[in-house]
Amino acid sequence: MIPYMAIIKDSFREAISSRVLWILLSLITLTHLTFFPLTFLEVQTIGLRYDNVTNWPGLIEEVVRDRNTSSPSPSKHLWSLLSEETRAKMLELKEPKAGSVSEMRSFLGKTREIHGEIAGLIVSDKFYDKAAFSDIAPSIEVLKLRQTEYAKLAANDRQRLNRVAFEGAYPEFVKASSPTSLQLKYFAWDILVPLPVSKSELTQGVLTYLPYLIDKGLLSIGLLVAILVTASIIPQTFEPGSLHLLLSKPISRSLLYLTKFAGGCAFILVSSAYLFLGLWMIFGTRLGIWEHRLLWCIPLYTFVFAVYYSVAALAGLIWRNTIVSIAVVILFWATCFCVGISKDSMLSVISKNRIQKLTEVDGKLMAVDVMNFPAVFDKENNRWKLAMLSKEQEDTRAVVMLLPVPRPSPVLGPVYDPNKQRLILGTTTFRAQGRIVLGEGDPAQSFLYKPGPVAPVNSLALLPTIEGTPLLVSSFGLFEVEGELSEKGNKPLKLLGFTVPLSERGPLREVSPAVSPSWEKPASAAIDEASDELAIYSRGRVIRLERGTARYDVSQEISLEGEPRQVGRLDIAKSGILVGRADGTLYWLDRETLEERQQFTPEGKNQPRLITASPDGNTFAILFEHDKLWLFDAPSATMKRAKVRGQGDISTATFTERGTLLVADRTTRVTEYDLATMKVVASYAPPLEMMEFTYRYVLMPIYTLCPKPGEFYKTVQYLLTEQATQKQGEDEEAAQEPLHPWRPVTSSALFMAVMLAIGCLYIHRQEF
Repeated sequence: MIPYMAIIKDSFREAISSRVLWILLSLITLTHLTFFPLTFLEVQTIGLRYDNVTNWPGLIEEVVRDRNTSSPSPSKHLWSLLSEETRAKMLELKEPKAGSVSEMRSFLGKTREIHGEIAGLIVSDKFYDKAAFSDIAPSIEVLKLRQTEYAKLAANDRQRLNRVAFEGAYPEFVKASSPTSLQLKYFAWDILVPLPVSKSELTQGVLTYLPYLIDKGLLSIGLLVAILVTASIIPQTFEPGSLHLLLSKPISRSLLYLTKFAGGCAFILVSSAYLFLGLWMIFGTRLGIWEHRLLWCIPLYTFVFAVYYSVAALAGLIWRNTIVSIAVVILFWATCFCVGISKDSMLSVISKNRIQKLTEVDGKLMAVDVMNFPAVFDKENNRWKLAMLSKEQEDTRAVVMLLPVPRPSPVLGPVYDPNKQRLILGTTTFRAQGRIVLGEGDPAQSFLYKPGPVAPVNSLALLPTIEGTPLLVSSFGLFEVEGELSEKGNKPLKLLGFTVPLSERGPLREVSPAVSPSWEKPASAAIDEASDELAIYSRGRVIRLERGTARYDVSQEISLEGEPRQVGRLDIAKSGILVGRADGTLYWLDRETLEERQQFTPEGKNQPRLITASPDGNTFAILFEHDKLWLFDAPSATMKRAKVRGQGDISTATFTERGTLLVADRTTRVTEYDLATMKVVASYAPPLEMMEFTYRYVLMPIYTLCPKPGEFYKTVQYLLTEQATQKQGEDEEAAQEPLHPWRPVTSSALFMAVMLAIGCLYIHRQEF
């Protein structure tokens, strides 16, 4: 053992004598010095940024409409404070012509100028008027601030009261804000504007994005420098003079090769420990993030180096040339990069066809893909046939399916209305400035699409009821869709060139509770089709509503523990209410009292994507964001992973009225299972298209066998966050994609073992 330890020491000496080593240590020290001055302060959330308002035209329209009310109102008060110039801009604001860049620029410029004056008023002492804002729904924070006379409040408290009063006056157009924000500071300088996040959200963000930034930024340079430092170890070892001296000792050739390899890795282990221990100390002392899981980066990133170094070592052994060794490593990196890019590019196109919604309509199976294109399964030809496409979808489908466009918000519904024999869904459209437009299709006419009105702001769900009339749930009310969507007399109001839906106009009849609701996002809704009882999740609250003679009334409400801004999913049945939150916790609640019966975390911290109950209410299906499906048996209150094919690749699931389970996997395949036996009842499996066939049976086998050192940040991200998925956007409810965190480890470990085995075999058989 002593000779091998001496060889490792020699490897350290060789690395230390290299000038390139000091470049690596300097980079690490510079990184520490760069991060050290970074800290944050917790401040009150005040002021108004442009993006805090979700719909400036809608807000401006409401202020203009209510500026002359007889009684005090927020709009009347705000109008009195605005300058004549700003009033004129609000009155003259017109929708820009389609395709006119100059008019669009002018339109955006005017709204930003209007925002500038309103933002200035909100931080001034003349904004708040008790009479004008007396009718807004008072939150706990507002009640606390109102306990003190406005003039006696501290300056920040007055500005905070102004902000929450503005939010309460225009809840449909202004995002609700958290009481405090985090102001990042670098030395004594503020970095940008305060972030509307809590400390726990900041910690989660750091742990989520830090592995990616380190891997693609610092380590891209650091690994190259590390290879330059260690690439000469193997070639120098097997030079004739050095090799004969080493082999004169009682050591094995193979163990000599592996020891030299371990020596190079040990040097990088020390450097990696210096880097991440320093970062851990800085984040702990400066940001208060004492996250010990960050130290997982030390062994993992050493392992990443070992994968590259196994290639360099073999090349150095065969050619005994440092330059060739480095060139082979670069070629290896380029190969891995090209395979990964090819896989991601092809998957980005194929995944747009993945099914996100399933329903049965008049004996036909209908699906909606992630890009919101509906299709009906044609049993005769064994394929999905596009149906119920709007004119806009027909015109843009080719572009949307090929180009890397953002994924749209999921459709509302689809829901079948048996009274009028029509299918109704809501889809985001460009013609409504990104708002959701309702549309209908008649199954008897091949689902010919008929456009309808714009849905209310922040629409959450379209749900079926006992009587068959679809119920539209928004953050600010409930609406029954009972009229003809395409009636000319029922067109929504148009003002300032924008479509404005009205609750008592057209096909929508309001059935909201007597007290106007405010179910802020992230929110979701579900209905028990057997009783029409409604369950709403909104920012950590669970609300149950019962249907009265003319409207819904709130029956029970509770607040769940934990971060309120977590995304939540739920469903309600006669057996109870099952709620799932972004931290992976499932809550089994009593239907009547909403008391918690039990908690589950079947997939750790992975977020549920979908929760749906069977018609009899005895079984709930829970689909997680990393495409794993679980079943919850309500009578026994037990969870089990569903025995279905495609686990890890499931995109959606639903129950039929017959009580069977439909599961979509492998992009467009749907399988129907009997719940009692979990045996396959029917399969809807169209043949794979050429691109998907090539992806699954040609590219994926190559990708699986090919090492993936460039994806180790996913493994680190999983170890830090314990979530096997990552968001695909900044929105709280953005879609997520699976990380597959252990793929890089297994494939790279196997590859490295093969490289080292080849090296051992080569040195054993070679004559020196």
